[in-house]
Amino acid sequence: MRKVSSQPLLSVRDVPKSSRWYQQVLDAESAHGGEEYERLTVDGELVLQLHELEEGHHHGTLAKPGVAL
Repeated sequence: MRKVSSQPLLSVRDVPKSSRWYQQVLDAESAHGGEEYERLTVDGELVLQLHELEEGHHHGTLAKPGVAL
């Protein structure tokens, strides 16, 4: 049977700062790094993705800037 796992993604205002905080809290490692997007892993397994709130790329923003999160 194929393993299925969640891949949570949070929109944040500051990806590097949020990444450092989640790395400490979750004892996670950076698997991507960057100003706009980050992947955090624990023991090689993806546990969290962080995405810049106002960065739209090709898909539009993931939240409305100016609206409380």
